[in-house]
Amino acid sequence: MTREWKVYSSDGKTVKATTKRVEYNGEYMGSCSLTVTFESHAPINFEIGDYIDYRLERFYLNVLPSSKKQCSRNGSKNAFAYENVQFMSVSDELVRCDFLDVVKKDNNIHWTALPTFSFYCEGVKNLAERIQANLDRVYGENVWTIQIDKTYEDSRKDIQISISNQSVWDALLLVNTTFKTNFIIRGRTVTIGTTSNNIDHVFSCGIGRGLLSITRTSDTNQKVITRLRAFGNTTNVPTNYYKYLCMKIMREYVVPTDLEMTLTVFDRTKWYVTTLTLHDKWAQDGLSYSCKTETPPRDSYEDFDKFIKYMHPTLEITYDGNKVVYATVGKWEYEGKTTYRYIVVDEAFWHYMSNRRPEGKVTLSFGGTSALNYNYIVNTHKGAMTSANYPNNMAITRLMLPGFPIGDKETDKDGEIKTDCGYVDKAYEGYKLIVTSNDVYIESPQKKIAGLREGSVYIDGTDNEVTDYNVYPSIEDMTVEDLNKAGIYPVLDDGDNCKLNQVANASKIEDNGDSDYNTGQASETFVWIKDLGFNIWDYRTGSETPNIYLKSGKCVGRTFDIKNCIRDGNKYRLTIIRKSDNDLNVLYPNSQSPIAAGDEFVILNIKMPDVYYKAASQRLLKYALLYLKENDKTKFSYTPVVDNLWIARQHDATLDAKSIYTNIKEGDRMEIDEASDLGIASSIFISNLKITESEDSLIPLVEISLQDDKKTVSVNRSVGQLPTMMDASTGEGTSSTILLNQISRYGYLNFLSKVGNDEASGKITFNKGIDAFSTNVGAADGITEYEELT
Repeated sequence: MTREWKVYSSDGKTVKATTKRVEYNGEYMGSCSLTVTFESHAPINFEIGDYIDYRLERFYLNVLPSSKKQCSRNGSKNAFAYENVQFMSVSDELVRCDFLDVVKKDNNIHWTALPTFSFYCEGVKNLAERIQANLDRVYGENVWTIQIDKTYEDSRKDIQISISNQSVWDALLLVNTTFKTNFIIRGRTVTIGTTSNNIDHVFSCGIGRGLLSITRTSDTNQKVITRLRAFGNTTNVPTNYYKYLCMKIMREYVVPTDLEMTLTVFDRTKWYVTTLTLHDKWAQDGLSYSCKTETPPRDSYEDFDKFIKYMHPTLEITYDGNKVVYATVGKWEYEGKTTYRYIVVDEAFWHYMSNRRPEGKVTLSFGGTSALNYNYIVNTHKGAMTSANYPNNMAITRLMLPGFPIGDKETDKDGEIKTDCGYVDKAYEGYKLIVTSNDVYIESPQKKIAGLREGSVYIDGTDNEVTDYNVYPSIEDMTVEDLNKAGIYPVLDDGDNCKLNQVANASKIEDNGDSDYNTGQASETFVWIKDLGFNIWDYRTGSETPNIYLKSGKCVGRTFDIKNCIRDGNKYRLTIIRKSDNDLNVLYPNSQSPIAAGDEFVILNIKMPDVYYKAASQRLLKYALLYLKENDKTKFSYTPVVDNLWIARQHDATLDAKSIYTNIKEGDRMEIDEASDLGIASSIFISNLKITESEDSLIPLVEISLQDDKKTVSVNRSVGQLPTMMDASTGEGTSSTILLNQISRYGYLNFLSKVGNDEASGKITFNKGIDAFSTNVGAADGITEYEELT
């Protein structure tokens, strides 16, 4: 083991000094340095760029050290002292590089090269590209490499980032603080989203096991929560929206006297169509509906078939207790009379109504925010309004968890509805979503152990320390399948990928948007979006103008006002106002930065159909469960005292490629097995690593701090296919190395070793004797045969 280190000049030709005392300090996702104290009989000519090689890594002098003269030159071996001289790893180059507004050469994004700027970041990949561009700008191409681990490369989180006179290191820290993933620097390669390396040993207390002791410390700043209330954002959420989600108008009808019904089966499409006409005032009064009615063809069977294909089910109907279908409100006009009918395409509903014809009674409940004009109903049919279907004593403007308010749903004896959250993910079995008449929250199974501990979280993108998710009713991540499950059936082009938040098409723009050279530029352009199941123009919020916000493509991060929206076949055509970027004096979209098919978007400043509220509430539940599971039990940090003599012997007996001393690095995972006594049996991140070497000690002294990373991990594929582990909370993958180490740990605890000394706790029987390969004097072939043992 090397016990002496030399300081070289920047060109490597001159040895400036020699030392036998060094102290290594490394912090996970932090600084990494070597601290040395020098004593010399003469001055040492330190210069910026001098370096020391230590444990496969090079450390540079970036600041000239302080010096102390204690006697005349050559008067003593310590005439000159240089205390705590710090040599930094190459990661310090990130600190010395400004993060400017520069981009890759080939991505056609406008840039300013200014140190103060904002940019729209389409996931961690965009941030990594800008970091790479700045490092290439300062140090040259192919010097630094910023890469994203393949298990994280497809992960996305779109966000607006503002920079003000910050370094590349500051930008890299956003990987952890904003995108909630890690990074590791090895040499001049930064890997984002890496799963880290596992130290190739299972540590536990005992002779030859690597640990002398281990201390578990509770996180005293953590708030343990067993009952969580979660709230989403206010975006696209009108005041008191929940009133209408549970409002239902109950009516009992006799078939066919109070209710006209036509049952039709379209053989070609196998559509079961039920058409209902209700004979009471509120159902027939045109004022009881919003403007979202559709006029079907009167005569042509073929045209009516086509109409059904393109119609929009918007009215919720509950039947047979709690079964729900969605109907399109059809408007028929004949001889000056207007009749409203409900068209339902649903086989189960068709059979239910068919079985009650001609004399049966049916109770139908009408509700949902999509079609009914609630102001009219509340004012005209007050007798139908009760506290059960019209909660009016709360004023909530935020998105709530699913099931709120309870409305007229059947409850248990305590007035609650309890749902096991295992349907969201099997990892959350035992977590209960509880809804009461005026409250909704999640309870953890840890409540039985820790007692009732309440907490609240706003999942609205405002608190990076808690959660940076932002949940509100939106078409983002909404698919045709999601709407189909709610009884809404959008019509898309054949072969469409069914992602509703992607632009279908856009007008071609000829000018480049440069206002200095172009005159007479069009102020408007057209964008076609897919069938969302509703017309956004019908869901304006009054004084606010609807906006389309681009989340990918050449106009990413830009917002445009929507002037109009009209139906165009199976799509909607938006008239949008082109917008000038005053910093660049460029009008967007333009020929170089167009809006194109496939660009992702969200719509802002509109109300939403009820199915979108319900989908958003489910997303809110998903992220709330993730937060609760991370905080419903005490978190720990661990301070192991490693057996330094064992580490030194392991280094001496092992090639450097396998030496723990040579390869251990902050950010690696340390496999600890103290399950029986401390409940520790996991792979834990090394948060801090300190190695001290001096003449006072014959061996290096290694100090390690570990940070508990208690995230649920489950096997995603079998070992025979591709050994991979998935983090259930983040979706990040874990390398096959870690999986094999998990297997190694299990084998270490349960099976005899083939590669090292071992002992068995029980009797061993060898049915066919023992063959031992020997290098001692014995048989000519090197094999010594032993007698059979019984």
